[in-house]
Amino acid sequence: MKIPLKIFALLLPFKDHNLIKNKLLELINKAEFEVVEKKDEYFSNAMRRCDWHKRNEEQRPWTQFIIKNLQEQLDKNAIHFGYNHFLINELWFQQYEKKGRHGWHVHGSAFTGVYYLELKKLTPLTELVDPFNNNKKITIPAKEGDIVIFPSGVIHQCPLIKKTTRKTIVSFNIDPLLLEPKTLKKVESL
Repeated sequence: MKIPLKIFALLLPFKDHNLIKNKLLELINKAEFEVVEKKDEYFSNAMRRCDWHKRNEEQRPWTQFIIKNLQEQLDKNAIHFGYNHFLINELWFQQYEKKGRHGWHVHGSAFTGVYYLELKKLTPLTELVDPFNNNKKITIPAKEGDIVIFPSGVIHQCPLIKKTTRKTIVSFNIDPLLLEPKTLKKVESL
């Protein structure tokens, strides 16, 4: 028996996007990366540049540049999920060009986040499978500079990019720290 639970994703603007975008892209463009090309009966992935293999390394120049601002943004918004802090477990970038994609998948940790660092108009956004109807896809109406946070077990993908354009995201897996029960009553009123 399926028991529906109310779950949601959070869409919010990254407060400092306009201040950090160019420097962050410059650092990512200098970063060590792998090209991800995999196509089999289960997955179809094509990322021009990705540093997933270094997702746990905190000393990368681009992660040191963004981590404080990202952590502040996450902590400021953790209350919407009923928490007071998010612990960033993994942090990596992915860049896509024409014919790029990341097939259907899930993540570890409690929540996954996508920061749309570079996103031209009409570039495909992350699609999620509706947990209540596996035949329905949900596209969160994000734009460049937005962060989307959703439960990590929700199946999602980056659809095929058909135009000649570059899309750069910073993705992260996070776990929460719980609020005290008396604080949860405040969250219910949000």
